[in-house]
Amino acid sequence: MSFSFSPSSCIRTRPFCREQKRLLSKQFYSHGSKTGILRRRLLSGGIALTVCFSLLNEGSVRVVRYFDSTFRYNIPELAKKYKVYALDLLGFGWSEKAIIEYDATIWKDQVADFMKDIVKEPAILVGNSLGGFTALFTASELPQLVRGLVLLNTAGQFRDSNLKPVINNEESAINKYVVNPVKQAFQRVFLRILFWQAKQPSRVKSVLQSVYINTSNVDDYLVESITRPAGDPNAGEVYYRLMTRFMIDQSNYTLDSILQKLSCPLLLLWGDLDPWVRPAKAVRIKEFYPNTSIVNLKAGHCPHDEVPELVNNALIDWLTSLDHEASF
Repeated sequence: MSFSFSPSSCIRTRPFCREQKRLLSKQFYSHGSKTGILRRRLLSGGIALTVCFSLLNEGSVRVVRYFDSTFRYNIPELAKKYKVYALDLLGFGWSEKAIIEYDATIWKDQVADFMKDIVKEPAILVGNSLGGFTALFTASELPQLVRGLVLLNTAGQFRDSNLKPVINNEESAINKYVVNPVKQAFQRVFLRILFWQAKQPSRVKSVLQSVYINTSNVDDYLVESITRPAGDPNAGEVYYRLMTRFMIDQSNYTLDSILQKLSCPLLLLWGDLDPWVRPAKAVRIKEFYPNTSIVNLKAGHCPHDEVPELVNNALIDWLTSLDHEASF
């Protein structure tokens, strides 16, 4: 299914406008548990977003996660005590591959609007990798929405003190009208070829196995949860925009600048054997933000999917301690 999308300030900042909001495409499923999970597509302002949430518990504490397919072993356990939402960020998973300018603020706004209009009370944010960075950014900018924050091998970089500030000199006409268009054309062709290769099931499985220490959970379900959304007609263009306009330059959103604004308790569940994000980052985060607890795990980039029992136990213990502190 393809979508047409025209960027506008209204849609960008308020994708969950109440007058436009409606839920559709209900799908019940259960993964390795008797706990029921409901997946729905939330359509608003012409944008389709996918949300999974638990059916069993109506408790007052909400846990909001990102990228529902990789939290398949966590949602059912948490749902025994808490109400859980798992949100696919715009451009990822089963959410729409909208043709817009992607940056950290678009996902922060998406999460904030979802929490205001759907969750409707302060919640615990949980995120892995880019989802972790989005959770951190949201918690720092909108502290009134967040009770606590849990990051698993989060993306994001600290500011490089040796990096000289870029001076934006006026662009020459030849660069603007000749060099840059040619450069962008080559980038687009190269990245589309790279994306086509990257979305092949064998390649996806190989990459996952390289970042999981115990690869037993790198199964067909996990691979398909990545390859099927990648088949969206707009997925290649979204990949190009992410790689050229967000991933390459994250200097506007450094971890140190974001952590300076953070005010809620922070838990780091860290896969110490991650080849992409080393444990030194967790140590540095705690040094920068002392209100941090760290649980080190013998796992790779996705500890919640690789060692779910350990992650679930640590997370529930931490949530229980927050509940206990709040009762005094």
